[in-house]
Amino acid sequence: MWSRRIWSEVHDQVPRDGFLRACQKHCRATREAIKRNGGWTDPEVQELRSFFKRYDLDGSGRVTKNELIQLVEDVVPELAKERSKRPQLLALLREADQEATGSLDFAAFLKLLGLFSAFKDKERLRKEQQAIQETGFTNQEVAESRELFLNSLGDSQDLGFDEFRAMIHGITPLNDTRTKQLEEIFAEVCKQPEADFPNFLVLLRKLLDLDFASIKDKTSGPLQK
Repeated sequence: MWSRRIWSEVHDQVPRDGFLRACQKHCRATREAIKRNGGWTDPEVQELRSFFKRYDLDGSGRVTKNELIQLVEDVVPELAKERSKRPQLLALLREADQEATGSLDFAAFLKLLGLFSAFKDKERLRKEQQAIQETGFTNQEVAESRELFLNSLGDSQDLGFDEFRAMIHGITPLNDTRTKQLEEIFAEVCKQPEADFPNFLVLLRKLLDLDFASIKDKTSGPLQK
């Protein structure tokens, strides 16, 4: 619903009925484009054409089997590296390449990226639910932790160690020894340079269980159960 303030700002410039019709037309066009493009908007398709060319190394208009290997490693490294997930990877590739040509044209490329995106969303949800179960945080504590996580992010979607250290240092001062210990805990939990939200929950639980740098006495809310 448009607020009275917003409507008053546009009222003198665009007739109401015309404005609403334009919005409806735009929504229909966007839905049609997404349906036509296999889940992508027209601007996204233009960006993905450039992305497609990065893997179409021979300029054939298709991403071949050897070129697909690099694509998978770049976009879904968890599928490329974990042997147990290989059946899932093969199933996604077969779904995108239904004609079993062994290579992908641009339309099949778009479909595969959509399948990869859906896979990553599902994995994030599974990982988050597992972290919530393992840490034993309540729904309120998870919500508060998510807010803390989002407020601590820099330019990335995940949390780097420097950002995590700065957050903890703001709660309980860390000397060089404590910083080294925190870095070891971070590496043990995340096994990668950055922490996603499930990693963040596990990190908080571990710090609380260890009472790291007497953190229990200095925290409340999401950092103290």
